[in-house]
Amino acid sequence: MIRAMLICTALVLAGCSRTATSALPQKPAANGGQRVYSYFSPNGEAKAAMIRAVNQAEREVLIALYYFTDAPMADAVIAAKERGCAVRVILDRTQAHRADSQAQRLVDAGITVTFDRRHRLMHNKFCVMDRESVITGSQNWTAASDASNAENTLIIRNNRHLADKYRETFLSMTAQNNPSH
Repeated sequence: MIRAMLICTALVLAGCSRTATSALPQKPAANGGQRVYSYFSPNGEAKAAMIRAVNQAEREVLIALYYFTDAPMADAVIAAKERGCAVRVILDRTQAHRADSQAQRLVDAGITVTFDRRHRLMHNKFCVMDRESVITGSQNWTAASDASNAENTLIIRNNRHLADKYRETFLSMTAQNNPSH
């Protein structure tokens, strides 16, 4: 995990990221077969990239988020379920009763949603796809996080070891809590 964080930091410092003021197309930083894409909000690019990544999932999508209020992101998650992906979500307990939370919509679509009641604050923000790709960073899946907040998002592809670490964390968190569906 530390190695992956150091690699990501080095890539950002080396200029492999795209900022809101850059007119250059996104170029992934490659390390072996791994590809790392970095995004910074606000500018709309992170959300579009995350939706594309979820739309490309073929088998499994595991999501751990503090807040999940963005309808287009929920649309992508529900579409993954509809095309046959195993989809599971864990959210902070505050999402259980928020009117703008997408949790009930996900449950209505047949997706298992768990609310973390074990931790004072479940502040993770990650998504594991097909046991080989990870979305992570500071960005919650909310409209404000991409439109007006200063956020960062990394999409790491083709790194099974890193994806397995995130997947293990996800499975541990959900095992410690009871799912709502």
